[in-house]
Amino acid sequence: MGLLSGARAALRDWLAEVDAGKEEATDPSHEARRLTVALPSILSPYNPATNMMPKPTAGNLRRFAETPVVRRAINLIKDRIAAMDWQVRVKREYLPGDVA
Repeated sequence: MGLLSGARAALRDWLAEVDAGKEEATDPSHEARRLTVALPSILSPYNPATNMMPKPTAGNLRRFAETPVVRRAINLIKDRIAAMDWQVRVKREYLPGDVA
């Protein structure tokens, strides 16, 4: 199953649940039920004691750079710079013999 067909199936299932919820809501014997799930407190950004973000150390940044999305962003910038028309020359105030 491809990504697009999986997304279509999930959307179709969700729409079926929403339609079923509308039919149940019109039924007077239907009890109100929650359609969403509460965010767990461990992932709450408002609680600094449970902040799950890793520290931006050199090792963590190297591991983060191995993820596909970040690697793609790095390669986009890197390839643009590498494809530029580079020229290495001696500065005007120096003679070619002075440069080692």
